This record gives sequence, structure tokens and C-alpha cells, in this order.
Amino acid sequence: MAITAPARTAFDVACRMPYPANVEVIDQIYQATGFTRRGLAEYVARHPGFPGIAGAAAAVEASDEGAESVWETRARTAVVAAALPRPETQVCIYDADGRFLARVDMCWPQYRVIFEYDGDGPHSTTRQRDRDITRWNDLTDAGYTVIRVRAPHLRGDMPRVLGQLRAALRKAEADV
Repeated sequence: MAITAPARTAFDVACRMPYPANVEVIDQIYQATGFTRRGLAEYVARHPGFPGIAGAAAAVEASDEGAESVWETRARTAVVAAALPRPETQVCIYDADGRFLARVDMCWPQYRVIFEYDGDGPHSTTRQRDRDITRWNDLTDAGYTVIRVRAPHLRGDMPRVLGQLRAALRKAEADV
């Protein structure tokens, strides 16, 4: 069976798949293999003139090694498409005493705004939901605004969610 290295696979996906599906796959390649955005950018740069190279460069720019699910990628690309600042991904949050509070999906630390995607898997158990509530309350107590979404929000209610996110960033004095 013929296989390709992560670099070549990510490159082919970047060149041949439409946006944003190519970004979703590339983000998952990063997670599955440890291949990096920088590595993909260098690979793309070595192939000028390759069919689809312009789209590949855009996909590299939009990709992120921190996305841990396709839904996180979809949420992040929707944020960027709405002309909001690109969030940092997988950010560790500490309270004023240096106590670890949470690792969050997406964040604008300078504005203390968090954007979380809640999937079905581990977040669906009663025990995990109870921990999540404590976590969200701790983040709120630490001065963060938390905007949470699930798949249905990304499918049909994204304009409303993006409006809430924009309002939270504006309230924190972001230039949006």
C-alpha cells in the first residue's frame, strides 16, 4: 500500500481540497502526526507554480496546530471569516495567585475573552458537566467572559454567536 509522509499529505490536501475543508483536514494532520504549520509553510514555499499553490498558502495561513477537533477548526475559521481577531488556541488560564484554572480552546488573553467549543464526547457525562460548570464559574470569577458553542450553533446560529463574541471583545476594548 502506498502512503505519503505527513508533509506531502498535508500539501496535497492544501492544494486539492476546497477551503475550509482543507484547513479542517490539515489541523487534524497536525494533531495526529505532530507535523507543524511551519513545516507545511516551508513545504509549500518549495513548490511554487504547483497547481493549487495559492489555495495551499491560504490554507496554511488559516491552519492551527492547536485545534483538537474539526468543530474547533470550524469555530475558529468562522471567527476569522467574520473579521474578528484570530484567537490563540489551547491557552492555559491561571488565577491571580498562579493557580491553574483551565486550558481553553480559543482565547484572546489580552481581552480576557474565551471561546469554547463543547463537543459531545467527554463533555456529555454528568460528572464532566459538573466539572465544566465549576471551571466556567472559576473563569468568570477570574474576570473572563466565556462564550460557549456546540455543533448546532455552528450549523445554524453562528451569526448570533459571532455577535455575542464581537460584543464581548468590544466591551473589552478590542478594535472590532
